[in-house]
Amino acid sequence: MSGCERIDVHQHVVSPFWVEGLSQHGGDSSGWKYPQWSEQSAIDFMDRLEIQTGVLSLTAPGVSGWQGK
Repeated sequence: MSGCERIDVHQHVVSPFWVEGLSQHGGDSSGWKYPQWSEQSAIDFMDRLEIQTGVLSLTAPGVSGWQGK
């Protein structure tokens, strides 16, 4: 990194276990495709854009409202 101290205040976590769980509870009604996400791909993205810190959020829809929950 070049010494830049960028902070990304809105990164999404789309972990494989979340995608699997969502699929088992009716899927994402918006029709969006799930991106391939991993810890390493998130770090690579941050490195490319010289982001030092990222604030993570679960992507929509959240677990609230899942069938059976």
